[in-house]
Amino acid sequence: MNLISRQDLGHRLHLVWCALAAASWLVKLFPQLDFVSKHGKLNDSVSTQHRHISCGDNTSAGASVAGALAALTVPKYWFTHLYITGIATTLITLLQRRVWSRDESIVATETVCLGLFALHCTRRLLECWYVIEFGESRMHTSGYLVGLLHYLLVPMSLSPSLSLSVSGARTPSVHTFEHSTMQASTTQIAAILIFFVASYFQHMYHRVLSSSTIKHTGSGKKQYIFPRGGLFNYVSCPHYTCEIMIYICFNLLLQEKNTCILLIWVISNLSVVAQVNLEWYKRMFPSEMEKKKNWKSCIPFLY
Repeated sequence: MNLISRQDLGHRLHLVWCALAAASWLVKLFPQLDFVSKHGKLNDSVSTQHRHISCGDNTSAGASVAGALAALTVPKYWFTHLYITGIATTLITLLQRRVWSRDESIVATETVCLGLFALHCTRRLLECWYVIEFGESRMHTSGYLVGLLHYLLVPMSLSPSLSLSVSGARTPSVHTFEHSTMQASTTQIAAILIFFVASYFQHMYHRVLSSSTIKHTGSGKKQYIFPRGGLFNYVSCPHYTCEIMIYICFNLLLQEKNTCILLIWVISNLSVVAQVNLEWYKRMFPSEMEKKKNWKSCIPFLY
């Protein structure tokens, strides 16, 4: 990669994250597009609905188009591809940073961030293999492609030195472990600790969600159990809450513009999907939702 493209890399990543964040809220503003943000139990129901519309209402061209678009799905177990992509891209990014840097020393903070992200992707991959029962669940193709793009580009956002000049100058906003103040070091250590705590609880909430789905033998039908315990007492998607906390940790570690915009995209995307999940719970468990009038989507007491 030449000098010009490296200098443009950070700006281009800004544009990608901003565009994806805007697209998330566009789906929120136009409910007829919400099928692109649904997967698993949510996508199964919406796909059936759109297939019915497209077959039963031939006079509506818009309904036919919506049905055709909603039918563009892939198996949900393809989620594994996202995390494999994240692991591979992280390793490649680490190697490229060594090749491009005149100074053999690598900014320690970036290395820590990339290592934590690789650990996050590895854990999620293992959960996909050993914890989550995907069955025949599907997700929309657009969500799959956006997911691939996300895990392809995140390691670059976590390594802002890639967009620096050959002289090896560092952006002032990146706090390194080598030359950090005591305050910055305390913030970074706290961020790392929060990362592991959020990762642990996200794993536990994924286990809860996995155990809340029962597939009846013979009929193949699924029965869903209302999840309880921990943050499930306050929000419908505590695993998204933990995911947001993980990206907040990356932002605290680097304190750089690119990771800030990346965080905005993650919060936008997960907030929209969490709201769709909350609406699903309201339809599926009306009696339970009567008891949880203050139940939020992913941020306790707020949203």
